Amino acid sequence: MTWFTKFVTEMVTDTMSKSSNKDLDSYTIKSGDTLSQIAEDRSLGTSDLLEANPSIKNPNSIRAGQNIKIPGTKKEPEMDQFGGSVDTSNSILPINIRQILNPTQDRTNADFSQEEIDAFQKVYEYSQTPEARERKTKAGQDPNTIQYSDYNAFAGVQAGDSAQGAGNTFQFSKLTDPVYNLKTTLGKVSAPKTLDDGTLEFSDVYDFPAKTQSTGVRKLGEYFQSVPGAGLNPYRQVRNYMGFYGPQEGDGTGGLTRLRLKP
Repeated sequence: MTWFTKFVTEMVTDTMSKSSNKDLDSYTIKSGDTLSQIAEDRSLGTSDLLEANPSIKNPNSIRAGQNIKIPGTKKEPEMDQFGGSVDTSNSILPINIRQILNPTQDRTNADFSQEEIDAFQKVYEYSQTPEARERKTKAGQDPNTIQYSDYNAFAGVQAGDSAQGAGNTFQFSKLTDPVYNLKTTLGKVSAPKTLDDGTLEFSDVYDFPAKTQSTGVRKLGEYFQSVPGAGLNPYRQVRNYMGFYGPQEGDGTGGLTRLRLKP
């Protein structure tokens, strides 16, 4: 793990940890209470309460008037439409930020929120309208693909959002827009493959054009020289960094995203 991704990961982890602690409820133990009964009443296990209350060394030794923390109620794991388990532990982060933190990880529908999948469905449907297909054909692009212009047709998303020619400012409120998050995660997407059941499968590799062929200290020096040119826009800075130290086009290290849409 590079110093950059380590720093961002630690910062996000710390933020999520603090947020998680704020979500804990508290309970004042009454006479006759047992830890196992408190847990059962809340569809929890005794181990969940012990994990949330590390000061309790013996689950059979609690006292009336003692305050304990109650973690969130356990839920059955969410499943995506293809039977994959959805990891909601980091769902506080949009898909484009999670991809930056782990650019070599392969991803499927299970890594996207339902809101993001629904947004991608809308983008694809728009990309295949006569208007959009004609525009791409005139531009010499395959009309069956998804281009940046297809995302730009949606309110709040505009040219430059993926950092090609973007300005030096960045609105963090954009991170709540699923279309923007998809544009900065997938970007241009090749024509989908149609599976036997009619499902459309879209594939995209997360990689970047190499900024340099240098190595070692020379490469590091070139990277630091490039930082001012990326401006104050944090997303441009990330893309610039990835051009030096992220997955490079053709090196086979970028994460493969396979996103499926049912007919």
